[in-house]
Amino acid sequence: MFALPCFHAIRKHFAGRRIVLLTNVPVSGKAAPLMSILGSDGQFADQVIDYPLALRDLRGILTLRAKVRATGAREAVYLMPVRSRGAVWRDWLFLLSAGVRKVYCLPSSDDLRRPRRDPVTGEIEREASRLARCCKKLGSIDLLDRANWNLELTEAERSRGEEICNPLAGVPIIAVNMGGKAADKDWGMGNWVALRELISSRGRFGMLVVGAGEDVERAETFLSGWDGPGVNACGQLSPRESAAALSTASLFIGHDSGPLHMASAEGVPSIGVFGNFNEPCQWHPVGSHVHIIHRMEGLHHITPQEVFRSASELLGFESDRETLNKVSLP
Repeated sequence: MFALPCFHAIRKHFAGRRIVLLTNVPVSGKAAPLMSILGSDGQFADQVIDYPLALRDLRGILTLRAKVRATGAREAVYLMPVRSRGAVWRDWLFLLSAGVRKVYCLPSSDDLRRPRRDPVTGEIEREASRLARCCKKLGSIDLLDRANWNLELTEAERSRGEEICNPLAGVPIIAVNMGGKAADKDWGMGNWVALRELISSRGRFGMLVVGAGEDVERAETFLSGWDGPGVNACGQLSPRESAAALSTASLFIGHDSGPLHMASAEGVPSIGVFGNFNEPCQWHPVGSHVHIIHRMEGLHHITPQEVFRSASELLGFESDRETLNKVSLP
């Protein structure tokens, strides 16, 4: 998701050219995870060459090199997360050995390899910004231009997203992703229930819960006390179909996870709750339509009342003291 504006720049800079995506996959995986975000209908790549994570054996490396060489590619764009100097130059040598003659966006300096830190606030540069700096030779990349975050969803993906939300037709939709697979990113069911009660006190909304298959039971528990129409979409949608469903929402609330970035990309007013899993602001979405509440003391230092105030601001209603006092802290 953080590289999405760069993929738009690649398509524009190399208009009319065939684009081959070289990406890694988990050893046990059946598909490239990146394609679940970029799409498999030619939105950002015409062909995919994948390889297992931590590829180290010589035979596998030579096989991969032969696949790259067979594409006839003479130019490459380097889009990798933060890596050491040695890893970057190793990758560069591999591409040269595969027939590539020019590599764009290579982070050849420490300043490009690492995110900058704001000397005043101490906050870490967003990863999207670092990648955009690396890719300046492809042209100017405006991270605040919503067009650069367009996922290019297909009609089928849009249709599936609308279908899952049919039971919520006629009311404003609030979407949530509770997650919780990583303890440092789990806000806790008590907090979610308290927030649910605060929101329900302000009118009738539809509730859409998105997440993975393992989140189904958690979502059912959350929706069981919801006073209004609700849909448990956990495990029923692909990431891009989730983005389509989220695009119908008036507000998204979630933790540091994929759905937050999908909702942000779709321009949905969003609230992200972050704890001490990562420092601010490297992995924050971009845009004024996203409110981030980040506590390095830990996620549980964020109260439901605080999130409700932010939700009230984004939805355009007042979070009066009487409402805030209706629900006690978990």
